[in-house]
Amino acid sequence: MNPVTRVLKSIYDFLCGDLVILVATLLAFVLSGVLVAAVHAPNIVAVIVFVGFIIAGLVLSLGRERNAGKS
Repeated sequence: MNPVTRVLKSIYDFLCGDLVILVATLLAFVLSGVLVAAVHAPNIVAVIVFVGFIIAGLVLSLGRERNAGKS
């Protein structure tokens, strides 16, 4: 793979990683809010769901960044 293609792929992977974090954060807020407001789940359940989604988004993003530029 030539250097220009590797740079473009790295930029694409970085931007998609940010999108993954954004979507995971939005899902975390929405699902935690629904659990507390509509389902009347205990706050600890909402916290666990929230933190779980945030960590999942970060892990997915880190995995994409780690493989950025590799074929």
